[in-house]
Amino acid sequence: MDEEGIDQSTVENLKRIKARLVKNKDDAASFSSYQRPSIVSWLKKKREDEGNPIRGGKFWTALAGATDVDDSGLVLICPKKNVANLFIDYAEYVAVVGNGNFLAFKSKKDAKPLPNDAFQVDMISRVRKGREGDVSQTVRFVISEHLSTCSNVINHAQAQFEDGIRGDPAANPFDRRAPRRLIHCNSMSVSSLLFDETAEAETAEIPDDIAILSDRLNNHKFQEGSFLGRQSLRDNPLTNSYREVNGAADGFPGWTVDRYSDWLFVQHDEKEPRGPLPSIHDGYTAGVYLLPSNQDRAAMGSKDKIRPLLIEGREAPEIVPILENGITYHVSLDRDLSTGIFLDQRPHRAWLSRYCNEDTHVLNCFAHCGAFTIAAAKAGASTVSLDLNKKWLDRIEPQLEANGIDFDERHDCIYGDCFEWLEKLSKRGEKYDVVILDPPSSSVGKKKKRWSVGRDMAELVQMAAPLVKKGGIMITSTNNASLSSLKFTTSCQTGLERAGVQSKLERIQPMSVDFPSIGSQPVKNLVWRVN
Repeated sequence: MDEEGIDQSTVENLKRIKARLVKNKDDAASFSSYQRPSIVSWLKKKREDEGNPIRGGKFWTALAGATDVDDSGLVLICPKKNVANLFIDYAEYVAVVGNGNFLAFKSKKDAKPLPNDAFQVDMISRVRKGREGDVSQTVRFVISEHLSTCSNVINHAQAQFEDGIRGDPAANPFDRRAPRRLIHCNSMSVSSLLFDETAEAETAEIPDDIAILSDRLNNHKFQEGSFLGRQSLRDNPLTNSYREVNGAADGFPGWTVDRYSDWLFVQHDEKEPRGPLPSIHDGYTAGVYLLPSNQDRAAMGSKDKIRPLLIEGREAPEIVPILENGITYHVSLDRDLSTGIFLDQRPHRAWLSRYCNEDTHVLNCFAHCGAFTIAAAKAGASTVSLDLNKKWLDRIEPQLEANGIDFDERHDCIYGDCFEWLEKLSKRGEKYDVVILDPPSSSVGKKKKRWSVGRDMAELVQMAAPLVKKGGIMITSTNNASLSSLKFTTSCQTGLERAGVQSKLERIQPMSVDFPSIGSQPVKNLVWRVN
């Protein structure tokens, strides 16, 4: 490659990257292995840790309740030899119905459906105001005198309400409106047929992802320093930054509140009334910054030079260290338009940090301040961060150091246009285990004078695909709310096909509980496996 016109710092970076390529001659991608445990294996491990080991998992079975790994609440686990001696008096489930009228197809493997008279159905709440047709209904299902699981609720709910369970991946995996299917086993009563004994159990609380919808009518305010549906985040010692209020989806159009440790960052569309704020006297909040906002996070304030202003409490330091899943990131609340991290990608960063290891090599395009880079590096991965704005890249090294990671030959930053550099890196024969493409919705570059994710994503993917190792992954993301999930997926797939790369869509990452949506979720996260 002709290196004329490239600054000396970039030349040195390229030499280090090339050295890593020569050192790691293995063409196969390297990742940490991770497999979610079954409920029985989880119970076995839990009992062993408590000093009360039980016989191996093959002797046990999950009979009723939240038997699917993504469901929540009570689960009845029983030795297989005793199954015939149990009687289920009742099991109570709470579910959120409202999935954009997407229905899950009945599987051929489904057991015989329960009779309708086994179900008692009661409405808990119905949220309709401002939801533009995406009505949400929280419903209680009580199933008496039958073995039942969360899965039994699906078909009955769909038949009665003509709508699916929110977040059900079997209904529409491209348009998941919650991180999981929102079903919770709330209580259960089980009797023994051998002894005159009955056991009853009830969960103390409904999970946040259901409470954020079901409790709204009666509890639409901050309590103990946290807004509706954020209790688990507030009480999480490993995370102190998340979204407290998410605009219209939380009932307050044009009003979003993000928590960054002890400070709040408010974005307000002045065409709408102000929404709620926690008190700075609640013990959780030191100060509040306000930014009159454009809802496009990439363009916010770019023309009118608006900056955040402190409106209450004390000023934040120039750099605020925050915690997310045990990893330290840096944000600034009054220096720039962007704080330095996009909180809606928290689950995606958690997945990446669990997936990488010391042999994983990551290329982070449109890296911004390097949040994906930090997550991967914390797991031991080597990284290359690429962005057109050197100011953002300069914030990566201090964040690595804050996590005890040296900014050495394993980590590099390249300042430049992604379209130019993808071509250069490909000509150099670079290969990565992970290539991340999270571009802005629109921008102005050098090689591509005008960029639009709706128009140009296929071309971007086509250029990046040759850089992915065999067995490696490409992460494609967009925050373009007007671009449908299916169209974005199709664009990415088109780019991979044009590159002559065989791939499969392996993972779709929904947004987390603190980013509820009305209709389709605005941020789309896809993980592609390159074969």
